[in-house]
Amino acid sequence: MDDKLRSTMLRAKAEAQLPHALVTKSSTRPAEELLNELHVYQIELEMQNEELRRAYNALDDSRARYVNLYEFAPVGYLTLTHEGLIAEINLTGARLLGLDREKLINRRFASLVAAKDGDRWHLLLKGMIRSLEELHSFELAIQRADNSLVYVQLNCLLMTTDDKVPIVRITLTDITERKQTQQLIHEKEIAERTLAEQRQFIAMVSHEFRSPLAVIDAAAQLLSIKISPVSDCTPIVSRIRRGVMRLSSFLDNCLTEDRLNSNGLALEPATIDLQELTASVKDSVKLISGAHQIITELEHGLPTLEADPQLLRILLLNLLGNAIKYSPTGSKVRLCISCNGLSCIFKVIDQGLGIPAEELSLVFQKYMRGRRVAAIPGAGLGLALVKSIVELHNGSIEINSQGNVSTCVTVVFPLKLAINLTTKRPL
Repeated sequence: MDDKLRSTMLRAKAEAQLPHALVTKSSTRPAEELLNELHVYQIELEMQNEELRRAYNALDDSRARYVNLYEFAPVGYLTLTHEGLIAEINLTGARLLGLDREKLINRRFASLVAAKDGDRWHLLLKGMIRSLEELHSFELAIQRADNSLVYVQLNCLLMTTDDKVPIVRITLTDITERKQTQQLIHEKEIAERTLAEQRQFIAMVSHEFRSPLAVIDAAAQLLSIKISPVSDCTPIVSRIRRGVMRLSSFLDNCLTEDRLNSNGLALEPATIDLQELTASVKDSVKLISGAHQIITELEHGLPTLEADPQLLRILLLNLLGNAIKYSPTGSKVRLCISCNGLSCIFKVIDQGLGIPAEELSLVFQKYMRGRRVAAIPGAGLGLALVKSIVELHNGSIEINSQGNVSTCVTVVFPLKLAINLTTKRPL
């Protein structure tokens, strides 16, 4: 709308607000006409002032909205001079950099950049000054006043003021959480590679050791057949076979434990004759120690058990091996097996050192060795592995111990094991 039309309309509105007597055209008195004009101008001014007030209030509201959007935006905004000094910064940017805004104005931005990125920032700023109105995006580490590091993404644009002075407009986005997540992922990948290498090493060592161990054991068996039972060599041959048995058992434990931890072990359940299993385990245990009395007590009429025979054998060898290891020479170690209709119950009872009450809750931790048995050789893997095998079969395990008298380990397995045929894991 042009000014002339606007003035005409404003005058018409002003005249419409005058009393009817003042706008009567029949009056011929100059004073009344002048008074009439003055009234019209007064009303016009009041109306113009009202419009100006409304326009000012609208402008003030708009400015307040802009300030809020600028100050409390989700990203930081700042302006740098061509020398790299902070000329402007919003409150979000100040909080991100960890300083009050007053302390940031006219401060060199390079002083906030972490030492590891200092040289890179200097080169980036020089490159930006040479490229007008070209967007640059990169990441930097900022060292805050409390020495903590915050990672930010900068989007920078070089512009010029009305005076042709170059300035750099920058948005700052906090990417610290993203960088930390990336670091965790990287560390996880390294840990997984390390574990994979360790598994390969364990598998290789086990494979390389098994062949010579089998040769040594076969040779020892042959010697035991050929020499007289009263020969001085007999104890030596027995010691050789016990050493082979211990090392073979240790390798089995390492391999099984590693496969359990990597979820690479699938259950291979089979129907187990508990009489046959017990006889086989007892023969193997005798190789560990011929100086203990190994007693087996099996309930009459035991049903068959569905379980992984290899893992159950490892479980029993570990429990009996521990009982022998921590019991005095010549003492009794008993393996009792019974059934209550739905479950098979294994009990291994010794006459050994016992386990202090304060250590009972810790015995299933990997590499845990009690204070009283620290001098006895062992890796601390056995009971941790036993617990994993029990859990894999949906069973339970309990230890009752009387100090310096005996320890009883009770393992309960379900007679029928329900497993997922795809994952080979219990349902």
